[in-house]
Amino acid sequence: MAQKLEYGKILVMYKIAKTELKNDFIFKVGDSKFQADIILFACFSNLFQTDISLIEKTEYIVNSDVSKESFQDFLDGCQGKAFHITVINVYDLN
Repeated sequence: MAQKLEYGKILVMYKIAKTELKNDFIFKVGDSKFQADIILFACFSNLFQTDISLIEKTEYIVNSDVSKESFQDFLDGCQGKAFHITVINVYDLN
C-alpha cells in the first residue's frame, strides 16, 4: 500500500529531484496533452501523494469531462502558479 508523504518531505524530494531527475510528466485529457513538473505537481496533489507510484510513470490519463482551459488552470494551480477562477471554470476546479 502506498504511503502518504508529509508536505515537508515531498518538498525535500522536490528540491533533490529538481536537480537530479527529469521531472517532465504528461497529462492526457481527451486528445490534448499537458506537460508538468511531476514532483512540483505532487506537492499539491493528494492523489499523487497518496499513491506515489504514479510519480514513477511518465503520463497519466485524466478520466474527467473537463475543458482544456480548466485543466490548464488546475495544472497551473497544482504547480504553484497563478490561475484564474471564472464563472465558466469554477465547477471544473471544485
